[in-house]
Amino acid sequence: MELLISMKLYYFVIFLLLFFGCKNTDIKDNYLLFNNKKIIFPSSFIGKSYSNDSICIDYNKKLKIVNYIDTLGCISCKSQLPLWRNLISFLYNLDSTNISFLFYVHPKTLSDAKVLIGKDKFEYPVIFDLKDSLNKLNHFPSDERFHCFLLDENNRVILIGNPVQNPKIKELYIRTICERLAIDTTNIKIAETQKENSFSFGRFSYLDTMKTQFVLRNDSLSELKIDSIFTSCECTTAKIDKSVIKKSDSAIISIAFKTDKPEEFMREVYVKTNSNEKPIVYTIEGLAY
Repeated sequence: MELLISMKLYYFVIFLLLFFGCKNTDIKDNYLLFNNKKIIFPSSFIGKSYSNDSICIDYNKKLKIVNYIDTLGCISCKSQLPLWRNLISFLYNLDSTNISFLFYVHPKTLSDAKVLIGKDKFEYPVIFDLKDSLNKLNHFPSDERFHCFLLDENNRVILIGNPVQNPKIKELYIRTICERLAIDTTNIKIAETQKENSFSFGRFSYLDTMKTQFVLRNDSLSELKIDSIFTSCECTTAKIDKSVIKKSDSAIISIAFKTDKPEEFMREVYVKTNSNEKPIVYTIEGLAY
């Protein structure tokens, strides 16, 4: 019992530190309201994926990550489907039988939601909650940081927060999932590995447009052709000054980020070349206040 209490206290303290300290009363109240709360799922929905029209949603796994997305503001910024794809792949490599992902999208129209998953070619199931039933059953706060949860087998909240928008929460999710499923973490690299391809803006006003640059150097023995460059959301733009990089030469990747609200964020830029099927990934992060 003492261990259980101490673990809950640990998660509470970590949560408050991640969300700007203990002075925010609303954050503490929302955390206490949802901590260990049972999430209620609606009985009817329309489910789609990029590759399949008919899908099967599994609510009976030992662990579930639930992400609720409304349509206010930039929906691609909220959904972050390319980042979720990477996290899902990572966790499924650890254990694909005991984890499920439940994406509930409350779109303005069904066509908007289909465009969203089609644009990002998101092959995992997305639930189109046209009546906003999940939100109405559970009364989520307007604060988007309380729209994503890790649930146990009884659908009770273990962790709160979006792991693709906050690296520290991502690490907490992975560690907790490994503990719950008794996964050996000895050879698991949880932290981001490509630090040279990462940049932090630190703290800045959300009214500002933030810009940075990366250098892509071609150290191969042949020309490097740039097939495409794209970002994880519409609030991030990126361009490269060369379409072909000669050997021993380099190109400049210019990135700009503009949000419409205060948030702690992590975004990715993908550069596809002729040298590898997987794109080169550049990460930007920071705290807009």
